[in-house]
Amino acid sequence: MITDYQKIKNAIEKTLDEGKRDFIIYPYGEYGVMAKQILNDSFGIQEKWIIDNKLSKYNFNIKNLDFCKSLDDSKYMVLFTCANPDVYKEVRGCLRNYFQEESIVDIFENSEGGGSILNVENIAMDHFAITGW
Repeated sequence: MITDYQKIKNAIEKTLDEGKRDFIIYPYGEYGVMAKQILNDSFGIQEKWIIDNKLSKYNFNIKNLDFCKSLDDSKYMVLFTCANPDVYKEVRGCLRNYFQEESIVDIFENSEGGGSILNVENIAMDHFAITGW
């Protein structure tokens, strides 16, 4: 079974392999923090923005989702880090108001949440077939 850490790492790696390096992390809960750590420490990349409506009230370095209105969505890839099935659809739906599907890396794809441009499980299996881990 693939760990959450591996799902995040594989998603970032796949996006980098596509030549995309400008990341936004949303939301910034447990998995958002993990995504930031992997992005910064493993890949040496600093995210462009961290988006989280609740935390933006307490930390001026974290922006709320409305901030994305001012961004050119074609320049960024959003690492969508929500894995909670209770709020997945709602949080994912809010993101669609600001970014095109092509700009969203849906790390924890939820079968009830709709389509995703990235299926991390398949990436992990492809990696396994090549490297044997």
